[in-house]
Amino acid sequence: MSQEKVDYKKEQKKNIKKTIRQRKASNIVITTLLVVFAVAVVGWLSYSGYKSYLTAKANAPRESIPIDVSDMTNYLNSLVAGDVEEADSETTVTNYDADGNVIEDTGAETETVEGDANVGSLEEAASVIAADAAENAAEETTEGAETEGVEAETQAE
Repeated sequence: MSQEKVDYKKEQKKNIKKTIRQRKASNIVITTLLVVFAVAVVGWLSYSGYKSYLTAKANAPRESIPIDVSDMTNYLNSLVAGDVEEADSETTVTNYDADGNVIEDTGAETETVEGDANVGSLEEAASVIAADAAENAAEETTEGAETEGVEAETQAE
């Protein structure tokens, strides 16, 4: 029997590299299969949980509060009707001073901007006013630059 043990040990030593390769390969295969299985289980659980969440969310009772908007509708309709009536009637303009007091109409002519008579809509009027404001700002800027130049010259002297 002793000879059989010796032969067995020799055979193991001779095939040790092959045995180690087989063990490593089997360890890699087992590890890979376990990882794939774990990913599949986690993915299935996640999908099932998300699907049940969506189902519960879709079937959840929703609280609704009825709102009566008839008063707002009537108010808005009266505003629109009021705008139509004002457009038909004669428009009066009230001028205010810096303190908020009403300035009485003295009958004096007021300054008009060129093209005001041709303004057909609010958008056009707004563009005319914006253009005038830009023009006035440009004039003020050039006047300010001229006065700064004069002040710089007087300081240099």
